[in-house]
Amino acid sequence: KCKDESHPEHKEYKKLRTNIKPKAFQYQYGGSAFGISLSTGCTIEEAEEFIAAEKALFPEVEAWYEDVVFKAVNDSKHYERRMMDDGSFSAVGTGYYKAPSGTEYAFIEQPKDKWVNGEQIRTLEFPIPQMRNRPVQGEASFFVQGMMGELAYAIVQKRWDGLVYIMNAVHDAAYLDVYKPMLKRAARLTKAIMEQVPEVFKDHGYNIEVPFPVEVEAGVNMYSKHHVEV
Repeated sequence: KCKDESHPEHKEYKKLRTNIKPKAFQYQYGGSAFGISLSTGCTIEEAEEFIAAEKALFPEVEAWYEDVVFKAVNDSKHYERRMMDDGSFSAVGTGYYKAPSGTEYAFIEQPKDKWVNGEQIRTLEFPIPQMRNRPVQGEASFFVQGMMGELAYAIVQKRWDGLVYIMNAVHDAAYLDVYKPMLKRAARLTKAIMEQVPEVFKDHGYNIEVPFPVEVEAGVNMYSKHHVEV
């Protein structure tokens, strides 16, 4: 319904999809229910309901964070003497998560205020938002850069000079400037290349078992894009 422009409920579901994105992005970037409510304007109860639904729908994701990322950071924790914001010095923990690509992400404990038995205390903890966000965003950028290289090479091989240009890559999307009669050919090539993430990154230490489906849209500007069937 979200993708099928001819579906009678397309507009309604496209709006629902757009409206849910702020909550989804905040949570994926490590936002708490309180943080999501502040940034999106929803109630804390609505944010908690959304988080509960995410955990129920994607339990493997939460298990990966807990059993892989968080565990690696805590297991590799070592202490270093660091200056705090107030000028004092303290032993602060640093931990690491090493991704399949070989990239190592470092996390440093940060001060956090907590209430225990009615008393406010300050502790040092690894920042959950950073641990949830950096490995995913970092490796995703690796995927995008790699596939943009594959796409650029394929277009050069086609000798489409003056007909097809890669303009930009934004998040998980490639933006091309295409001579209109070349649209279908360029769309088919782009879709085929970008869907090869599992095959391309097998050589970089990844065993990706999920598909990477690609949708194609085109228009004279960003506002008037429509689905292109290839």
